[in-house]
Amino acid sequence: MNKYSHLALVIAFCTACDDDSSYVQGPLRLGTSADPSFAVTLRDKDEAAIGLLDSSGEIVRAVYVDSKTELLDRALHDQLAIPSNPELEGVLTVLNKAPADSVLRIDYFNGKVLADVSTRPDEGEDFAVDPRDYLYLDESHAWVTRYEPNLEPDAEGLSLGDDLLLIEPDNGKLVDRIDLSSLYEDVRYEAEDGEMVTALAYARPCSLIGLEDDQAYVGLDRLSADSQAAAPGAGLVLDLDKAKFVTVEFGALRRCGKAVAVAKKRDAVIVSCAGHPLGDRASSGLAYVEIGAGKGVVKYTFRPEGDTPVAIFSPVSLGGTRVVVTERGELSGGDDALHLLDLKSGELEEIERFESANVLGEGGAFQPAEALLLIANRVDSRILRFVVDGKGVKSIGSLALESDLDVDGVFALKRF
Repeated sequence: MNKYSHLALVIAFCTACDDDSSYVQGPLRLGTSADPSFAVTLRDKDEAAIGLLDSSGEIVRAVYVDSKTELLDRALHDQLAIPSNPELEGVLTVLNKAPADSVLRIDYFNGKVLADVSTRPDEGEDFAVDPRDYLYLDESHAWVTRYEPNLEPDAEGLSLGDDLLLIEPDNGKLVDRIDLSSLYEDVRYEAEDGEMVTALAYARPCSLIGLEDDQAYVGLDRLSADSQAAAPGAGLVLDLDKAKFVTVEFGALRRCGKAVAVAKKRDAVIVSCAGHPLGDRASSGLAYVEIGAGKGVVKYTFRPEGDTPVAIFSPVSLGGTRVVVTERGELSGGDDALHLLDLKSGELEEIERFESANVLGEGGAFQPAEALLLIANRVDSRILRFVVDGKGVKSIGSLALESDLDVDGVFALKRF
């Protein structure tokens, strides 16, 4: 058990601070004993919203909080995400990505805004750090992956970005950072004019997955500032107690920033390497990584060779080595499709193919107790529902949310 876990069982609130000014107001307050298990992100142009579903995938609130909600320090930006790691029971955490650069925490039972923490030391700076993931340990310790490097020559300390940032989530203090500059690498690549040029690939940390024994896994994109060059794929196994890391390497794979926890396990992750350029068959793939004793071991890999679909995006673990993955039509020149992949056997089975590209959202979620898989459909603004068993994945219809915004992703609020 994480050494901070015993502190994460209770949230204590100061009575003197418990006034209406700290609450999400009006009809967005739940006012119900319903227990949300999934968050749905919705967006369109400059607006965003979050809905809540219960453990059966039924609507608790179609829109719980949105860009028009008053009394938030910062409006929800259309570039938002739900962290990979569920926080305390009853807490909705939202990553308000660049340019907002904040971590918003709401007690979703009573609507209380617990904190809206900036991930920049100086909010007046033009530079945006772009927080990508978040791992809560206790009221005084949480880690944030900050994706963007600060290229200003006089930047220093907490202003540098491209790092792992330690914050105090309850009071908003930025405490410390883990520098990742030891991972920087010069990369030679062919520019558009045919000339060979050299660019510095930064760490670009993305996913942050909490694991057993005070460990975490960090996915890295390892891209240059303009994203034109990519260093060999890698990730980190992080010792949360010592704030030290070791590297996991993925050879020819590139852009390996996306990772998800293996369902019902705390010692393994599935890593999606998107390739460079994005969707490139030769450098994209998936890896099953077992983690223990402070290191990571790549046990299984999947490479889309030959005519095999490049079905490596938006992985959703079903437990064991089975994972649902997306084939992105805008990259393949075809239509979007969902596939079921067994990383151990390499068997890839198409679940459903859609009528165009850009249909499927970025996030999906699986609830083992209900054998329920939820996937976002952007075009129809619906949540696709599937039942999972030992034989495969079967569609059981879809669910519409009453909103003018498009459904973009579905994310678990609990660690299943």
